[in-house]
Amino acid sequence: MLRQSARTRASTHLSRVAAFGSVNLSSISNYLVYVLVRSFIAVVQAITIERCHAIARVLAYVANDLIGLRRKVVDDNIAQTYPHLSVGQRRRFSRRMWEHLFLMVCEVAHAPRTIGETTWREHVRIRDTRGLVSAMLDSRPCVIVTGHYGNFEIAGYLTGMFGFRPYTIARPLDNPFLHDFITRFREAKGQYMLPKNGSAPMVEKVLAAGGLL
Repeated sequence: MLRQSARTRASTHLSRVAAFGSVNLSSISNYLVYVLVRSFIAVVQAITIERCHAIARVLAYVANDLIGLRRKVVDDNIAQTYPHLSVGQRRRFSRRMWEHLFLMVCEVAHAPRTIGETTWREHVRIRDTRGLVSAMLDSRPCVIVTGHYGNFEIAGYLTGMFGFRPYTIARPLDNPFLHDFITRFREAKGQYMLPKNGSAPMVEKVLAAGGLL
């Protein structure tokens, strides 16, 4: 009985050590990725947005045509949405998608230094400004549903800069260091972020108070 108890305690201890080691390795891996991303952003902030766009095109070609990153998922989605496109057209479409994503990251990196209350018109175009602002100024609660068109990160950033206090729902990033970093940017001008799961009570409070979601 004593030997069995000792073996049980030893097994439990080893399991805890293994779990602790796994957590540490995960944290180290996440932090290294975070350092790489921050280093990339530092480089991006040191060059012009035009040069960033050229780099985004190269990275898009590498991700789409050479590595084939998420190729099947992207191609299936495009084929279902645009069934009339040929294989070559779908590949060009997906390459442009990656170009947009890489450029979006560059624009986010430049935003705090280039987009301000007096300069935003030089960098951003907003369609139907009157209708959008009227809806957000209405005393009734306002829910804005958007697709990932244009730079949606800049859209939330600008909304806060314009004096509105929107609550935005987004899925937390898997990397906690990157999540904290991007959340600081998102909330820098007054936007409040809500996690995708478990925010229903807060959403109800926001809408009941006539807020902006």
